Amino acid sequence: MNNQQLYVLSKELCGKKTVKDEIDKTYNKLVNLHNVIVSKGFEINLFPIKEQNAFLKEVLKLKEFDEDLLSTHTPNKKVPNRKIIYNLNKEDMELNKEELMDFFIEKGIMGNTFKPNLISFKDIALIDYQNKEIIKQSIRYSGENCTKSYGHPYIAITNYANSTDVEFNEFEKIGVKNLKQEILVTDLIEESYTYLFLQSIIYLIIKNPHLNKERRVEYLSNIEKTIEQVSCKEDLDCDLEYDNIFNSFAVYLSKILKRDQMNNYIRVTTFLEKEIKDEPDLFRDVQEQYKCNQRWLEDIKTKKELMNIVLEGKQEKVERFNKKAEKCKKAIMILRNIAGRDLSEEYLQHFKVVFREIFLSRVKSGEKDGKNANTIVSDMINQGDSKLFSKYSDSIFLREKLSRGFFREDGLIEEYIIKNRIQRQLYTNLLQIYKSMDVGFQKRNIQTFYGAVFEEMMNIFEKIDKEAGLKE
Repeated sequence: MNNQQLYVLSKELCGKKTVKDEIDKTYNKLVNLHNVIVSKGFEINLFPIKEQNAFLKEVLKLKEFDEDLLSTHTPNKKVPNRKIIYNLNKEDMELNKEELMDFFIEKGIMGNTFKPNLISFKDIALIDYQNKEIIKQSIRYSGENCTKSYGHPYIAITNYANSTDVEFNEFEKIGVKNLKQEILVTDLIEESYTYLFLQSIIYLIIKNPHLNKERRVEYLSNIEKTIEQVSCKEDLDCDLEYDNIFNSFAVYLSKILKRDQMNNYIRVTTFLEKEIKDEPDLFRDVQEQYKCNQRWLEDIKTKKELMNIVLEGKQEKVERFNKKAEKCKKAIMILRNIAGRDLSEEYLQHFKVVFREIFLSRVKSGEKDGKNANTIVSDMINQGDSKLFSKYSDSIFLREKLSRGFFREDGLIEEYIIKNRIQRQLYTNLLQIYKSMDVGFQKRNIQTFYGAVFEEMMNIFEKIDKEAGLKE
């Protein structure tokens, strides 16, 4: 949509008798609105002018509506919805994106008499949690047969995905379409595939006791090559005959948080790996005298011995160490009780990893306005359970720092770096898929992508099981 078309729309909105100043004022609002929407990654210009006009009219009315429909925080009483588009990508989730998504789905019905039941994010989140618990049990606790541990849940996910295709097709034959259900089901399928894949890499390859470092690196490198080679095989443009602009915007909204999470992971792990290169002494393999060896703090006889293990020979004043230790234990309790992390402040390895990643590592969560882990933990302790993290990216940063610390304690830094490369490439591929606003395209490509990954993973797991004497 060009400026002339926006000006025509502003005249239409203002009416024939409106003075030029009012038309210009509306025109400026429309230009700004259009430009911000495009800058946020929604390709509004792919749609017919008629649909663009209808969409901009609705967003403009929503922005200027007096009632605060969408904010999850204290409303701005004068213009509560003014910053709807501006706030779309804010990590503090100031907007209730689900309600905003429902609003546009309802606008996209376009006169259809069928009003779909808009199931909630919470309903899907519960199913997602249950699915991941089943996957976790299969990967971590079901025995040593890698082929079965990975293959059985993969087949279950695929069977579910295929059954939803049949269900949605049957409904579409009678003119019934529930876009929100399709969006959330597609998310559920992708989350399950992705969780299974990443859990399998960590627990069936990296932490597999039957594999030496050479084998682990070899298999991870093979997976990395497979991920790099698989790409989308369809055009990424929206299918304009399939959906209207309101539905497409709802699909766009549904992926904002997911895109933020993936992009944050890519950014954070890049920073963390740079620190490994810049501070090699801090991340070298743990020497034997500094290993935790599944001990608890109470097993350590003296403060001097504890400091020696945690600081790995570096010197620190006892008073200063004690203050840091107290802060470290508070952080672990909060992460366990509020954030649900499986940590204990009395377990030596947990204490050591958290201590080192908070106080010894100085890397920040961002290039300009980022915080280091010490500052994030201080904020977390001060805020208590009212708001655990001031920014979602801080949560990812702290989580990934702890993950790095545990990999290092287990002598797996090289594997950690390869795992990160795999995960970054994985997310890059998924982000490419999610550029499309066609849910059917997303679902097809997610299944195609993980189908190719499945073949490579099964080849690797068959080799592992054979080498371990678990498969003839």
